[in-house]
Amino acid sequence: MPLDAWLHNLGIYCHTSACDDLDGTSDGIISHISACNAAFDIASFRCQDGTDAGDTCLSDAQIQAVRLITSEYKPGVTIAGMDTFPKWPFLEGAPFQGPSNFGLLRQPSNPITGKEALLYSAGDQTVKFIVTRNPQFDAMTFDPQEWKDRLSVLGSIMDVTDVSLDGFLSKGGKIILIHGTADDLITPHNSIAYYQRQLSRYGQDRLDSFLRFYMIPCYGHGFGKFNAKYDSLDALENWVENGRAPSGLIAVDGNPGANRSRPMCEWPAWPKFTGNPGTEGASTSYTCVKG
Repeated sequence: MPLDAWLHNLGIYCHTSACDDLDGTSDGIISHISACNAAFDIASFRCQDGTDAGDTCLSDAQIQAVRLITSEYKPGVTIAGMDTFPKWPFLEGAPFQGPSNFGLLRQPSNPITGKEALLYSAGDQTVKFIVTRNPQFDAMTFDPQEWKDRLSVLGSIMDVTDVSLDGFLSKGGKIILIHGTADDLITPHNSIAYYQRQLSRYGQDRLDSFLRFYMIPCYGHGFGKFNAKYDSLDALENWVENGRAPSGLIAVDGNPGANRSRPMCEWPAWPKFTGNPGTEGASTSYTCVKG
C-alpha cells in the first residue's frame, strides 16, 4: 500500500469514527486529545493475517511503523539536558499527508540522493551535513551512541531547550507560547516537554507571571483544518505595558469560508462544546476544561 494512501485512511478514520465527537461536537476538529488516544486502536486497521492486502488495511509492519512514530524515542544520548524525543501527533489529528510531510517533495530535497520525504530528509541531511560531515553517509545506519561527543557539541550550538529564562524574566519579558495539536513538522509534544521543564524550574505561580502556554486543536505548522489567527501583539502589549495577563483569548479560523472561532485554552485545558445545536461556530459555545 502506498504510504500516502494509508496515512490518508488513518486521518479520515481518526476524525470521523473514533475521535471527532469526543469534544462534544462533530466538526472535523479533534480537541480532546487524551480521549482520542484512549479511544483509537491502530490495530483495528490490521489486515487479515497481518499481510499487506491493499489500501483498506495495514500490515503488521505498517502498524509497527505507526506505533514507533507515535512513541517517544530514547537515542541513548543526552542532548541539551534531554534524553527523549517526544512522539509525533500522528493519531491526534495531524494529517502527515502529501508533499510537505511523509509524501515526496515536489522538488528533490537532497542534492545527493534526490527525492525523499521531508521529515526523513531533515534527519538525513542533519546526519550527512552537520553530524558526520559526510555527504555520502547512509543515514539509515546512523547510531547516535557512536556520535555521542559530536551530538553533545552540536546540542550546545543548535538546541535551546536548556537555556535559562532568568535573564529574560529579569527584564520583564513575557511569553505567549502556542502550538497546534496537528503540527506535523514540529511535534506539539516537544512544546509540552519544554513547558513542563519550565514548570519544574519556576513553579506554577512564578511561571504564570511571565509565560502562558496554549495548545490549539487541529492547528498545524502555520496552517491546518483550524488555521488559528489571534491578536498576539495586543495581548503582549497589555501584559508588558499594562500588567494585564492574557485572558479570554479568541482564535479565529483563517481558512477561506470557515467563519468559526474557538477560545484559546491554556494547556492542559481544551475547548469543549457546551452550546446549543447550530452554534458550533461561536467561541462562546465552548468551555475550556481539563481532563
